[in-house]
Amino acid sequence: MVTPQNKLCQYRGNILDQEFTADPSNQKWVTDIKHLEYSLINKAYLSVIKDLYDGPTVAYQAGYYNNNELVMETSKQPWKQTQMPLFVA
Repeated sequence: MVTPQNKLCQYRGNILDQEFTADPSNQKWVTDIKHLEYSLINKAYLSVIKDLYDGPTVAYQAGYYNNNELVMETSKQPWKQTQMPLFVA
């Protein structure tokens, strides 16, 4: 759970404020994890990052567990491809 007291990340509040559009591209990215069941006992998770400018998938990663490692590995993909800095102040 992300809280203001969490030392690993800083709580930023509602940054998007329900504004789910962006101009230009690469200004607002959102992420989501989808739970997939592919048999009676098997499941997987799909982590996706989407650009709110025109809707393309920026990165995705599948895994067997819904955990921080899955999200962090997904978030590293775009930066490996573009060589852009991870965070810009």
